[in-house]
Amino acid sequence: MRTLLGQIGLFSVLLGCAGLACAEQIMLNPEFQQLDGATFAAWRPNGPVEVSDIGRSGRCAKLGPEGRVLQCFPLDKGYTYRGTVWARGSGQFSVAFYVYRDGPGANYAGGENSGPIQVGTEWKQYLMNFAPGNAETELKGACFAVGAGKDAAEVFIDDATLEKSPLPTASPNLLLNSELADADGDGIADHWRGEKRRLRLEAGPGNVKALRAAATLFSEDYQPKPDFKDWWNWNRWGEQHGSGWPALPRPLGGAYTVLLESEPVAVRPGQRYDVSMLLRHLQVWGEFVAVRWFNAERKPIAEFEERIGYYHISHGNTSDWTRYVGRVTSPQVARYAAIAVGCKLSSGTIWMTQPSLTEGLGLPNKNEPRSEWIPSEVKQGVPLVEETGRRAAAVPKTTKAGVAVTDEAIEIGLSNGVYLTLPLREKQIVGITSVVCGNTLLRNPHAPPIAPVIQTAPARDYVACVYESHTESAQEVVIHTSLRTASGETDKLDWLLRPITQDLAGRRHQGVRYGYRFQSAAVTVRRIMDRATWELGGTPLGLHVGSHLLSLTESSTYCLECAYRFVGADSFDYQTGKEGTLVSFFDRCDTSLFCRGTTPNFLILQDTFLFPESSDASTSMKIVLFCEQPGDADHWTQLRDDIYAYYRKQLGAPPEKPLQPAAMFIGYSGLRGIGDLRPENQKIENAEYYRWVADNAVPRLAAQDFKRVMMVLPRGPWNWPVNDINHLCPETVEPFKYLCDAARKRGMTVISWYGSVQNLDGASAWKEHPEFILRTASGERSRTYYSPWGWPGKLEAGFARYTLAGLKEARERTGLGGLWLDSYCSATHLMDTASFADVVRQADGLLPWHAEIEKMGYYTYCEGAPHGLGTISDGGWNPPEDWETFRPETLYKEGLYLQQPWGKSSWPHEITDMGRFLADPDKCYYYRMLANFCCPILDMGHFGTDKAAMQRIAQANHDFNAVSDLMQRRHLLSDRGVEWISPAGRAIFAFAEMNYAVPLDIQSVEDVTAKEEVSSPKGRSIKLQKYHTYRLTKK
Repeated sequence: MRTLLGQIGLFSVLLGCAGLACAEQIMLNPEFQQLDGATFAAWRPNGPVEVSDIGRSGRCAKLGPEGRVLQCFPLDKGYTYRGTVWARGSGQFSVAFYVYRDGPGANYAGGENSGPIQVGTEWKQYLMNFAPGNAETELKGACFAVGAGKDAAEVFIDDATLEKSPLPTASPNLLLNSELADADGDGIADHWRGEKRRLRLEAGPGNVKALRAAATLFSEDYQPKPDFKDWWNWNRWGEQHGSGWPALPRPLGGAYTVLLESEPVAVRPGQRYDVSMLLRHLQVWGEFVAVRWFNAERKPIAEFEERIGYYHISHGNTSDWTRYVGRVTSPQVARYAAIAVGCKLSSGTIWMTQPSLTEGLGLPNKNEPRSEWIPSEVKQGVPLVEETGRRAAAVPKTTKAGVAVTDEAIEIGLSNGVYLTLPLREKQIVGITSVVCGNTLLRNPHAPPIAPVIQTAPARDYVACVYESHTESAQEVVIHTSLRTASGETDKLDWLLRPITQDLAGRRHQGVRYGYRFQSAAVTVRRIMDRATWELGGTPLGLHVGSHLLSLTESSTYCLECAYRFVGADSFDYQTGKEGTLVSFFDRCDTSLFCRGTTPNFLILQDTFLFPESSDASTSMKIVLFCEQPGDADHWTQLRDDIYAYYRKQLGAPPEKPLQPAAMFIGYSGLRGIGDLRPENQKIENAEYYRWVADNAVPRLAAQDFKRVMMVLPRGPWNWPVNDINHLCPETVEPFKYLCDAARKRGMTVISWYGSVQNLDGASAWKEHPEFILRTASGERSRTYYSPWGWPGKLEAGFARYTLAGLKEARERTGLGGLWLDSYCSATHLMDTASFADVVRQADGLLPWHAEIEKMGYYTYCEGAPHGLGTISDGGWNPPEDWETFRPETLYKEGLYLQQPWGKSSWPHEITDMGRFLADPDKCYYYRMLANFCCPILDMGHFGTDKAAMQRIAQANHDFNAVSDLMQRRHLLSDRGVEWISPAGRAIFAFAEMNYAVPLDIQSVEDVTAKEEVSSPKGRSIKLQKYHTYRLTKK
């Protein structure tokens, strides 16, 4: 097991000898009584350090602002060290261990301080532990240090100790019932907690037990009461809002949930701990392992939960047993700790066995907590998703076209054969229950009804939605209702229902367009949430949903997701089964938050529309379309292209530009370049860097058939010296133009990093244009959700025009071709500190701003997951644990940002794990990505000096470029390859040797990998070679 580094923990305690009976006191002059001239004997002073006579018993040390004292000592293997000190005063101070390679105080090798500790007026003792581990075997010395903070700090310290004791040969497992025994026979391991309906003991690997935890989203938690008493209450069904992150519907309680937790056990403050366990997964999203800290009364403390393992897999992790190892340091007031395992709800299943919590080793480090996954020799088999058969659901009797109102229901027949039912309860509407197209149910009529819930300002608690009247025509049916409060206040709510017949992805669809209109004379509306569920055939079980065609079963459901449409989440929903395919999207792109999840009975497709406090507001119309043909991954891509084109046209953006092979070049600060190519000057300035890249890196990348090269942060051409990232730096315009020209001559374009809708703290724009500043209700500046260095600019106040002018200048003066939009929606959609109306207008402004950028001729990559404009460029993507489970077809038209790790900065490096994955000679995963039109921005530093690996990348680029003009409509050849179809011909990427029947309209076939023509024998069948690419043309 690899030793990991973690943070220092401190606590005010009375030092006892428990657990340290054989400790040796090695500190010299611990009571600060001995002087060596004007300083303390054995202590090294630094900064303002004085002798004081007001110690605990005589002299003590007085530290002024940034004053510090150190005592150094030899570091011996096989020992653990504990340092303590008493302190009082004013301001802040910190305690640290520093370590050295060549002996005490010689050749500094690192170390971390505790961070600021607020000192009080009474004497208190503080302590921390340091047990050198495997990572510190080459260290020979250390120093124990105490230092005062800045800003008039005055800290008195006295009676320090430094104790050295032999390292225990083994640390006992502190957890109760780590064997998962069940003495009381309730089916749950004793001393372990969790919802009983989620937990179950099962047979684990070998003869051990495993605790199974289900992340199911239960139907009963989302169903309204039988009398629908609180059905219209926003505080019951609306969103919960946390800092920055998208809100969740209140019944779900949160995106992440602890599934199982150990009973708290006693721990020592300031001590490092290791957490270990075996975990097995079935379709799990967002898994985490946490340590929860408790005080002496066993109450949760401020440091309530440390998620030491945050193992987020975007679309479900399925694995056999894997060893999890984590490292934490107990915080200041910790007396007890528990370990917990959880994940996102509406997920799959986690199995846990062999849990342990033990005292750990290693140098204190503020980068804790840390964690890692280690392959396990324990095997039980990868759990399988059990396919669930489709259950036949009874189709309600439908009426003729028109609207029929009875005491029991409103029955609506649209002109295209779609029928809807709205039950009535004493003239009160609860929502839409049954939706039928032809003889097919489009939703489960027993699921929670489709109905809005509305947040107003001031808040109104509605208790009923009363039917008033309706209007109908062949084009539209409008149900007029009134929302009423208990005190008799009334607002208008219209339900708009329209038939639709539309051709998409080569298929004809029938369906319904629906939306809501709210009107009030007394309040404004902030949010309208459409509480919708849609289940093709009347049940979610057996359906395949989303871009990954996830299978919905009793044990494996659709992960709970919550994000903003168009800028962070899919712009359309997709589900398919034996009945056909159901797709839904909006008629216009505006600010809306979606929530997706599945119970065994219904599929939640909930959307929340935001309004800048209007008294008359209409939601976008949701388009729900059905066709009778089952779908597949290729059908999803065709829908994606059609719907994206629809939104692009709506925004006035140009057609989507095809992706091309792209690379980033770094080669400085110790990071790798291309093979052995990198600048000799590792502190090279931008002007010189641009010319060096143009003369050296561009020719090398062009020879590897890359068509785009990216300048990463902070190598963009922006005016960094004056903190302005919205405009070019005058001193580097010509060198950057030289780079763009050199790239263009070799058939390449340049991409630059760019901060989306932001500028730096010190930019002059904030003083010259104070109207650009977004403000809180109290008038302070409003930050984005995280950025410590950038400020959002108010788009509607002119910041949009200001930034667009700077980008236009950059393109015209340099020829810059593309932008990588960092923190794409953080300055627009994750703003929760500005006024609500400003937040909504800011979000509404992002896509029009983005469209203007592309109209200038830029192509764009967006950090995150845009689904409308720009290319998805996820910077956190990693290969799956099991390479065999990689599905490149799910990365269609993505531009993953694959930069080498900053943490490994020595030179030269061997090939990274990412490099090994992409250039694997047997599976050729990079080639498979390109075959599915996924073109990552690839850092060639991943391949170190491995020439064979780089040649495989170059060959894949060559093949892609030779056929990319024919890549219009994808057709997967099962797992054997990909065929692309266009009016001019076809392109084929072969992943295996196979026979291929050449279409009759094809006149020539070229093996672009071998660079030779392929003759088509009689019968027009040819043999395709493994990892060869073919160009088939009609002329």
